[in-house]
Amino acid sequence: LPLFKELKEKGIKIGIISDTTPSLKNTLEALGLGEYIDSYTCSKEVGVMKPDPKMYLTALNSLGMQPENCLYVDDYLPEVIGAQNVGMRSFRINRSGTEESPFDIKSLSNIMEYINGKTKQ
Repeated sequence: LPLFKELKEKGIKIGIISDTTPSLKNTLEALGLGEYIDSYTCSKEVGVMKPDPKMYLTALNSLGMQPENCLYVDDYLPEVIGAQNVGMRSFRINRSGTEESPFDIKSLSNIMEYINGKTKQ
């Protein structure tokens, strides 16, 4: 919640891309995150699953954003690479403690380090 709040305070849009049903929106709203999320893109509505480019492009379109101006975060490497393939800067949350790819981060809080220019990724 603090990370989402900080992103919003910086004027950063937040979109959720998920291989799930539209009910995810209700779940996130029940957790108190709804006010911070600008867009939900669910595979059930799009008709494909990540890493199909259509998922990422649909989300970008819903936010009115270009891929080069977006960050994508996931914990599944093929989906991170899928986002990179459409031009998004992407990170993989890898909590194992071992860096397996050059775009691994340990937690979502590392995104603020990147946004604030404190990392080279």
